[in-house]
Amino acid sequence: MIEVNPRLASAPHSQLVQLAYGIDLITEHIKLVIGGEWYLHKRRSHTAAVR
Repeated sequence: MIEVNPRLASAPHSQLVQLAYGIDLITEHIKLVIGGEWYLHKRRSHTAAVR
């Protein structure tokens, strides 16, 4: 899924990424904004869906 806009995806989308890949997009975005070390490599590879 690709969402192109200057804001973070809504809660269901970021939760799907966390469930499927183990990446907390909110935390990683905050790290990026404050100049910290961020890590976007997937920790696992599962499937997640929203209904």
